Amino acid sequence: MKEISNIIERAQEELWVSIWEGQVNKIESLIHRKEEEGVHIFSILFGAPRTKIGTTFHHNYMTSHVVKESMGAHLTVIARDGKEVLIANFSDNSTS
Repeated sequence: MKEISNIIERAQEELWVSIWEGQVNKIESLIHRKEEEGVHIFSILFGAPRTKIGTTFHHNYMTSHVVKESMGAHLTVIARDGKEVLIANFSDNSTS
């Protein structure tokens, strides 16, 4: 989560986030701060139906439990300013 936060802090123009309910609360305030600075935020949230960060699309057709069973983890993606992308794989056993 530290590297995800670092990418958010470096965003100057736009930020694209695809994140799961279990991680969004750890970065939500940081993203709202960037939004106040004028950074355009676009997000896809898996779960967290009441959460909104920037222009938000909720991806709720499959529960996180079902996805985790079929993929073995949750992928989180963050991209900033068309310059940097991070894809993180969160599982119960490790993060890579």
